[in-house]
Amino acid sequence: MNRRDLLQALTSLLAVGCSGGGAGLSTNGQAPSDRRAADFTFDGARPQLDKGQKAPPLPPDLEIWDWDAGGFVGDPIWYGEHDWDGVRMRLMGHLAWLGRERSRVVSRSGNLEAARAEIVRATRDLAKAAPRRRGGVAASLHTALTHALRRDLAIFDGLKGKPVPVADDAAAVIGSAVVRQDPARLLARLESAPPALDIDEFQNFDERHQLRVKQWIAWGTIEDPIGLVPSWGYFNRRAWLRVHRGLVERARAMQATTSPRATLLTLATTAPADPVPVMVDDLVSLPTGDSLIDTAASPGPRAIGRLWMMGDDDRAYVDWLGTVAESISAVAETDPDGVVAAIRGAVAALDRHTHGSRFYNIKQLRNAGVRILASRGHAAQAALLLADQRPLHHQDWACPNRVGILRTLEGRVSMVADDLPAATRAFEEATALALAFLGDVAQAEKNPGHGLKAPGFGPPPPGAKGPPPPR
Repeated sequence: MNRRDLLQALTSLLAVGCSGGGAGLSTNGQAPSDRRAADFTFDGARPQLDKGQKAPPLPPDLEIWDWDAGGFVGDPIWYGEHDWDGVRMRLMGHLAWLGRERSRVVSRSGNLEAARAEIVRATRDLAKAAPRRRGGVAASLHTALTHALRRDLAIFDGLKGKPVPVADDAAAVIGSAVVRQDPARLLARLESAPPALDIDEFQNFDERHQLRVKQWIAWGTIEDPIGLVPSWGYFNRRAWLRVHRGLVERARAMQATTSPRATLLTLATTAPADPVPVMVDDLVSLPTGDSLIDTAASPGPRAIGRLWMMGDDDRAYVDWLGTVAESISAVAETDPDGVVAAIRGAVAALDRHTHGSRFYNIKQLRNAGVRILASRGHAAQAALLLADQRPLHHQDWACPNRVGILRTLEGRVSMVADDLPAATRAFEEATALALAFLGDVAQAEKNPGHGLKAPGFGPPPPGAKGPPPPR
């Protein structure tokens, strides 16, 4: 396969790469499919399959998937992006998300000055991820996240008596409650989830990035760095309404007390999350490259593309997942160990296949297990399924900052367990990992020889600016 073919394949896999294989528990039988990997022929052109649709089929096997990188690869195409600013977009989100998580942990100790300092730190970290080009979608995302963090600072300053600028967001709601104003109008305007939370509403690569920006803008509007209203699954309308409900509860409690600051701190705890429903559609959906999106309700669109084998149109596989979903549903509330066993058993049945794209089926099952367990307060069992995603291998390395993503999820699970020291350690390590990856990006941009080189990746043709968006 030449470089052009590899670029076409990898840009079709844009945000799909990253998570673990591993055999799990033994099981009798193999996950069924109504297709055979050998029936898919991938010759680069794919005239019989790629017809310009939203979700071009992803092949069962690619030669490049057999390569276990083991570290940073010095080519943005490897990470499913046209250029390094596209990769930076992923790191921007990680750094802003981690800033709020660190702030929330510190807030629970009552030290609001230290919690505010975490947002200041996140703002500085985000500045290090500024895109090289001033225009374009990466610059829009950087502006949106910078604005969100500034509004977080306004919340802290409002608790000390500084007026919060009027806006339709969480900062204004909390600021209004502190000064005994009625935030009902603001809450009413936030009650309806914005169109950006239709996380499937994109038709191509460029629209998907534009939707990513809109989602992060929505995240900046509804959430705050003090009170955690934990959501698991996707940042969609369900998550929005849950966070809004938390804002209503906090605003009412603050208005009904003589000490709104103390009340807000009392409410800054990790309350039980809404249980994530066990749905076949979620089990069969293609996972994104960033498991924070699929697992912990971090902003981001769904994945682009469709698995040709064991995808959502593979009837035998979907029917089998229906049985898996039933077995998980039967034990989800009362037997978290049973959920772990069911996920591991299904993973083992998948791993009896040998085609490379089973990686994504396994990844989604483990993501589902984590979100199902964590949303029900079963932190220890969720941590087990997170641990199954290590060590990193194969497509894991095609995900920007994959190690940092897993460490962030481990921190969020520690918050479910109310183990704040463990959460603090995880978030600190995840921040350091994100900044280190960002440093590699900067070096690779200045020096094309920095980082590993994937087999078959040579220099681009003269004058090339990167591959076209996937069709």
